[in-house]
Amino acid sequence: MCIGLPSHYFGIIEGDPFKARVAFKHSAAKYVSERNWSDGQQLEYQPDGGVILEFTSTSEEEVISFVLSFGTNATLLEPKYLAEEIKKQLNIMAATY
Repeated sequence: MCIGLPSHYFGIIEGDPFKARVAFKHSAAKYVSERNWSDGQQLEYQPDGGVILEFTSTSEEEVISFVLSFGTNATLLEPKYLAEEIKKQLNIMAATY
C-alpha cells in the first residue's frame, strides 16, 4: 500500500485511479473470482466459464504485469490504450526471443 493512498486500489505504485476490465478464461476464473482486487470490483461470469473482472487501479505498470502474468488466459479489455501498450510490449518480447 502506498502512503497517502486508500488501500482499496489495485497496485502499490501511486498514480491517478482508473478502471480496468480484464477477461479471464475459465482456467483462471476461479482464482480471479475468489480474490478481492479492489473495492467496488465487479465480476461478470461468462457462459464459457470465464469471468470479466472490473477493478480500480492506480498503476498502469502493475495492471500490465498482472495481465501478462496470466499469459494467454487473460485479455485486457479496457482501458484500450493500455491494451495497445501490452501489444507493443509483446511484439518487442517476441522479437527478443
